[in-house]
Amino acid sequence: MLVGESPEAFASAVCDAYQNAGLWQTLSTEGYKFAVENYSVDVIQERVRNLLFAVNNRWYLIHNVVELDGWGAFKKHVAKMEHEYERRILREQDLLPNDGSDGFRTSGFCCVCGTHTHFLTSFMYSTGNTPDGRAMPNWREHMQCEHCGMVNHTRAALNVLHTYAPPEIGSQIYITERLTKTYQWLAERYLTLQGSEYYGPSHQPGSIVDGIRHEDVMNLSFAENSFDRVLSFDVLEHVPDPDRAFSALFRVLKPGGVLIFTVPFLSDSVVDVVRATLEEDGTITHHMPAEYHGSSVDPEGGTLCFRYFGWEMLDKLRSVGFRNVRCLAFWSEEQGYLGREQYIFVATKR
Repeated sequence: MLVGESPEAFASAVCDAYQNAGLWQTLSTEGYKFAVENYSVDVIQERVRNLLFAVNNRWYLIHNVVELDGWGAFKKHVAKMEHEYERRILREQDLLPNDGSDGFRTSGFCCVCGTHTHFLTSFMYSTGNTPDGRAMPNWREHMQCEHCGMVNHTRAALNVLHTYAPPEIGSQIYITERLTKTYQWLAERYLTLQGSEYYGPSHQPGSIVDGIRHEDVMNLSFAENSFDRVLSFDVLEHVPDPDRAFSALFRVLKPGGVLIFTVPFLSDSVVDVVRATLEEDGTITHHMPAEYHGSSVDPEGGTLCFRYFGWEMLDKLRSVGFRNVRCLAFWSEEQGYLGREQYIFVATKR
C-alpha cells in the first residue's frame, strides 16, 4: 500500500512505483493479497454473517445495569447496594483458587461471540488480598473469553454499543485506537470504521504514520458532524486536557450521534484526581508518582496517565453540549463482568 504524509509525498511515491519494477511487483502482489483477504467471496460472506448476528438481536443486555446521571444518584445507589456489594465481594472470593495457581477459569456467557464459554483470569495487576491472604485479581483487565479473546471491560464496551446504541450497517464509526483486537473485531463487521493512534506532537492530525492514521483527540482532523458513533476505551486519561478532547469528540459527532467511552473512574470522588499536568513550555509537572499504562504504540514505555476521573466529568460533558449523559453501573457473574461494579459512560450529541 502506498502512503504519504502529504499530497506531495504521495505523488512522489506514485512516481517511484512507476519507475521501480521491483516496487511495482511488490505492490501488485501485496495488493492482490489484500483484496483476497478483505474482499473475497468468503470474507464478504463472513461479514454478512457477522452483521446478521447483530441485526438478529443476538446481543444481550448487560445484567444488573443501573443508569446514574451524577454524584447524587450515585450516593442513593450506594446506600441501596450496601448488602449487594458485600454479596458480590464474597462471591468473587469464592471463585478464587485455593491451590496457589497463577490463574483460573470461570464459566459464563460471552455476549460478544454469543456462546457459553470460560473466562481466563490471572493475578497480574492484582488489586489486594482476601482476608485469608489470597490475591484478588484485577477483574476488569482479565476474564478473557477463551473463544474471542476479549477481556472484561472490552466485552462490556462492545455489549453496551450494540444494546444501547446499536449501529446500522452503514453507520459511520470512529474509535480512538487502531492497533488493537477491539479495532480488528469492529473492522470485520463495519466497513466504514475509522480508527487512529497517537504518535506524538511532531505529527499532524490526519497524517499517516507507518500505515496508521495519527490523530490527537484534542485536535481531531475529521470534519464536523462526521460520525454516528464515537468510541474511546481507556484513552482520555492519557490526554493532558480532556475538556478539549470532549469538545473535539462532540464536534465530529453527527446530531443524535452517541459517544461511548471508558476511563479510570473514582466512583467515590466528585472531582478528578490530576496526576500530572502538561505545562505551556512542554514540560510535565507530576503531582503524584508517574503512572504509565500499556500502549499499543509504545509497548515498552507505555503511556503516561494524567488523571483519574470523578463525577464532575459528567457535568463537563453536559457543558460541552452533550445530553442524556449517564454512567452505566453493572455487574454480572454470568456475563463475566466482575469487580464489584464496572462503569461505562454514554452521551448523545444534541
